[in-house]
Amino acid sequence: MDVVGISHEEQALEDSLCKRVTVTRNETITKWLDPEAAAVSRDVLTKVVYSGLFEWTPEVRNIHGDLRTNNIMWQLNSEVSTLA
Repeated sequence: MDVVGISHEEQALEDSLCKRVTVTRNETITKWLDPEAAAVSRDVLTKVVYSGLFEWTPEVRNIHGDLRTNNIMWQLNSEVSTLA
């Protein structure tokens, strides 16, 4: 934790969602995103995380044979469909 109570990982996530960094030969330019663009970044990250989770969950089910994953998949599917 740093002085204001935000870990470095949390700060890095916030920066990646709220800023765009352009590196040129001579300088690094950091631009803050407007709220709409930051929301798009958030939604893209959410979809990528859910996509990875949907790929991973059947693999776990195949290995462990746990039928409870069906319920998890249904719950996640309903959450993802609200983002579309």
